[in-house]
Amino acid sequence: MVFYINNIFKVFELKKALNSVNPNLSKIFLPFVLQNPEYFLKSYPIVKNYWCSNEIRRELLDKEGIKVPPIMILSVTPSCNLSCQGCFAFNIGNVNQDISSAKHSLRKEDWINFIDESNKLGVFSYLIAGGEPFMIPNLLDICKSYKNNLFLIFTNGTLINDSIFSELEKLVNTLLIVSLEGNDYLTDKRRGADTFNKAFSTINKLNEKNILSGVSVTITKDNYLYWMEEDNLQKLIDKDIKIAFFIEYIETEASPEKLYSLNLEQRKIFREKILYYKKNKNIFIIHSPGDEDAFGGCVSSGIGFAHINPYGDVTPCPVTNVSSHNIKTSSFKEALKSDFFVAIRENKKLLENNDSACSLALKVKELEQLKNRKFDS
Repeated sequence: MVFYINNIFKVFELKKALNSVNPNLSKIFLPFVLQNPEYFLKSYPIVKNYWCSNEIRRELLDKEGIKVPPIMILSVTPSCNLSCQGCFAFNIGNVNQDISSAKHSLRKEDWINFIDESNKLGVFSYLIAGGEPFMIPNLLDICKSYKNNLFLIFTNGTLINDSIFSELEKLVNTLLIVSLEGNDYLTDKRRGADTFNKAFSTINKLNEKNILSGVSVTITKDNYLYWMEEDNLQKLIDKDIKIAFFIEYIETEASPEKLYSLNLEQRKIFREKILYYKKNKNIFIIHSPGDEDAFGGCVSSGIGFAHINPYGDVTPCPVTNVSSHNIKTSSFKEALKSDFFVAIRENKKLLENNDSACSLALKVKELEQLKNRKFDS
């Protein structure tokens, strides 16, 4: 009887936590967790840490005025085995296929030290990006070290071997998010020959092994119509994909490709379709920048997330390398309360998306001026 009551309580707490983020999370993920004992039994400590992290952030804001994001994006390596057309990480210098660049990047131990510190500040979830994260040997050691945190690893899906699958089966706190552009033609056109087959093979194996997974899609003029066809989204749902990130292509000031971004009319009709999917499809969808509008614009700079690049710079988001602090020489707490981050958060016009997919990507000069003005004052 006690065991039964305890499990009912855990189900209630899990549903409460998911609903507090978004009711659709509960609708999508709760049935999966309840049907898979491994996930259910190990989820409760994660839920407890979720509430604990919320309280830590609340206290820091109330007592010290420090805005700590619930999510951090960590670009853990500059190395990548692909050369995707229009890659913003490459365009701004965070990805370099010159292997010597990795010598100057943070080590795995540095990332573990950072997570130690940020956990104490109330960060709960970590989005692991790159480069290609699985270029780092034993990457999953990081996720194993923090079993009460949630990790989403964004991968091109071409380097996942049997050993990694075996580890993932034991890690209920880690989701793999596999990048696709659409079908084989669209994916291989942007990512290189045979990339689709390798990525989809990874998706199939994740499904076979009952490992929570998702996809990430860069939305461009080439593929937005593909994703407006319901059957194409349904193919992913049939593979038990639980979450999809639809990220509109982001131009940077360094982007040589100027023809990928959706125009205003295309963005409008695509957003309407996304809203339809959110209401009617059994998959949790995150759409950027569309979802940010509900928050009044960009949620970077510590509002909802911040970013660490492969070299330790604390930046507002992954698409800008303007930074006032580096975790090699300062604490994360100092970066969050810096004049630079505070000024960005207070500059509502700077954070408005307006007609672009990203509010900050084309405002590097303004960010540099803002940083320098704050430090000179």
